[in-house]
Amino acid sequence: MRIPRDYHLGHRAERRLLFYSRPFRELAKWILLFLRLMMGRYVRPFHRFLNSRDLAKRESHARRLSQGGNEFYPGKHDYYEIQIGNDTRPVAVLREGEPFTFEHRAAEREELLLGVAPLVEGSDCHLLHEWECLVTVRGAGGGEARRFRMALPYNGRGDTIAYYPGDGWVDVRVELGDFAGSDCEISVIFASKGTTSGRESVLFGVAGPQVVVRRGRAEAKKVVLISVESLTDLGYLEARYGFGNLANLERLSRDAVCYPRVYTPSAATLSFAASMLTGLLPSQHGIGDYGLAADSFECEVSSRRFPVLAELFKRAGFFTAFGGVQARFSAKSGWARGFDRYYQVFEKWSVSVPEIDWLIRTCRSLEGVDTFVYQHLDLLHEPLLSFGDRHSGRIYDAELLASAEGEQTRELYGAQLERVDRQIGDLLDYLQSTGQYESTALIVTGDHGCGINWVKHGGDSLYEERLRVPLMVKYPSWCEEPVPPRAITNSSTEIHRVFHALLNEPLPAEVLELPQFNPEYDGYGISETIMNPNRERKRHSIALMGDGYKYVARNEIDWEGFEVSRYGDDELYEWSEEGGTYLEDEDVSPRQQAIMDEFRARSRKILDENLAFLSRYAPEKY
Repeated sequence: MRIPRDYHLGHRAERRLLFYSRPFRELAKWILLFLRLMMGRYVRPFHRFLNSRDLAKRESHARRLSQGGNEFYPGKHDYYEIQIGNDTRPVAVLREGEPFTFEHRAAEREELLLGVAPLVEGSDCHLLHEWECLVTVRGAGGGEARRFRMALPYNGRGDTIAYYPGDGWVDVRVELGDFAGSDCEISVIFASKGTTSGRESVLFGVAGPQVVVRRGRAEAKKVVLISVESLTDLGYLEARYGFGNLANLERLSRDAVCYPRVYTPSAATLSFAASMLTGLLPSQHGIGDYGLAADSFECEVSSRRFPVLAELFKRAGFFTAFGGVQARFSAKSGWARGFDRYYQVFEKWSVSVPEIDWLIRTCRSLEGVDTFVYQHLDLLHEPLLSFGDRHSGRIYDAELLASAEGEQTRELYGAQLERVDRQIGDLLDYLQSTGQYESTALIVTGDHGCGINWVKHGGDSLYEERLRVPLMVKYPSWCEEPVPPRAITNSSTEIHRVFHALLNEPLPAEVLELPQFNPEYDGYGISETIMNPNRERKRHSIALMGDGYKYVARNEIDWEGFEVSRYGDDELYEWSEEGGTYLEDEDVSPRQQAIMDEFRARSRKILDENLAFLSRYAPEKY
């Protein structure tokens, strides 16, 4: 069975407006689409041949989950990552009439959660008129049975419900309380109504089937991680630009552990995503090549042999969900692994972009369930709207920022920062009003710092404004032993320490000797930029921040050979207590040669250790 991965996935732009702005391009696209539709209807063998060739060329078939699904999900089926619209889930794929069954020992207050959807090729949508899902729960020995039946029109609407191609997963909840204390058999089966020729092309998906226990709100464990695109350390922003009036972040800080000096593992979002989800530094996971399209299957993903954050919570029995907008968090970069729901919007201007209201709705739908939710907000990266302008907003343009228009850019960043603060306030209000605040772990950080004074693709981007991020950790009432904050550290490193402490689990043995977790490197922050700038794959830059000095070096690396091919130039900067930052306009290495030699040796040792680790867990193609 060959399973295309994407169903009805494409730009959700307003076609009429696009036609007005680029009529010839849009007309050509519609003509090609019409020809493909005619082939699909009247020359089906040739159409299937082209489809098969297209799938093989793009390697866009569904990605089979490494654990086969049986570790986290029931049934004797293979599980695949399937994306409909913006929503990617782990899916067991069934033919019409093929049952999905498993046995379960039911307990009180249990529910079966699953998503269901037809998986129909776009050219075959007209062949399916209605689809039906039947869930049956039967007691042991063929005893009493309960049935849940759902019938939906396809590509149309009925009196009470509508379903169109691309609508995505229909979430189903089936209570199992009546079978508490006994064994039961659960079965899911699909049927369709359509033409005979259409039935052979219809597949159905059962997404993330699992049994969850709903407890009281105060009893359920909830872990919420929020990373904000381009959010520099709040104290740094206030001191340099006067950004303040962030009442809700201040309100959160009163109940949270606020780390004094935190650095992002990477100045680029692609590498940050890999570091956040694995706990590894960029030269340990090897993800950072911006020359590969984020929305293609040519990108590299982190090694499936190394666990990711969502899998840590799945093994602890949590329901896992992600919501965000940023190309570099695309599911095609492998980040959907371990998530029951992975909702990622590619274009930040889309009306379907998930913000904190999405997070609140997700938490509300899972009240009483142990839940891990990760949200990535993109409200600060380019907070500009241009109407009738041929050029996009240039927030990274230094010449623009030196002008009167640049002052407006800083004001826009400040306004968007207040918008982030309001949304954090909405989340706090929801948690407190529902009695879940004390039982919720809440972590807020940034992927990297802002770009107010950043020159895009210039240098290595390893300056303070780009590297300093906030880290606020509000511990829940059920945490046994909070992690004491370090004076200087990395955000992803500390977050992984915190999560293992929340779950009362030790860090994996294979990471304990890595520099970011090794006590030998306590008191240092480490940041890297790999395969950048200007999409130069061999490029590597590293910043090593200590108490008093900051070392920055540029190198060239043979990523396939896992070795440094050339050490480049480097500098040393001194810390200013008065300014609370490193003085990056003066290289002090000529008069601090001994300190320079110490930092250089330490930096190269870190890089050697990182590349040795990378050789064991090299990235893979999707």
